[in-house]
Amino acid sequence: MKKLLSLILVIALAVGANAQQTLTQTDPAGAAATVNTNADTSYHTVDLAGQSRNFEWLNFVVKGTKTSGTVGGAVTLWGSMDNSRWYAVYGYTNADADSLITSQSLTDASVDLIFHVPQTKFRYYRVRVITTGTQVSAYDCYHLGRKVAN
Repeated sequence: MKKLLSLILVIALAVGANAQQTLTQTDPAGAAATVNTNADTSYHTVDLAGQSRNFEWLNFVVKGTKTSGTVGGAVTLWGSMDNSRWYAVYGYTNADADSLITSQSLTDASVDLIFHVPQTKFRYYRVRVITTGTQVSAYDCYHLGRKVAN
């Protein structure tokens, strides 16, 4: 009986699991980057590798940490089928669940931003962080999806 309950628990966890994935971060030249300095751009990309239309909801979380200076700028969400041509992705935020947006503003502080996106429409998703001002800040981006029931 104990083995049966353990087996059921393992199957339930495997079927219902929603794995969090850290987005790969690169700068415009393609080199690995972890920090934005002054007026800078970083890209954070995830490849869903053939899982298109397999998610009911996608969540993209951007965690920003200010090191120094005055942080400004914007965070935008993009999608692509070929990792070459990018299109704006509309999502909801925690602050305004009634309006679809493609961009959120960075302010002079450490920030946590989120995009809630209904359904999977692209193979690749990219969060673009553009900073302005005289500042040093770092951004980590995560993807978490809720799978469509089979």
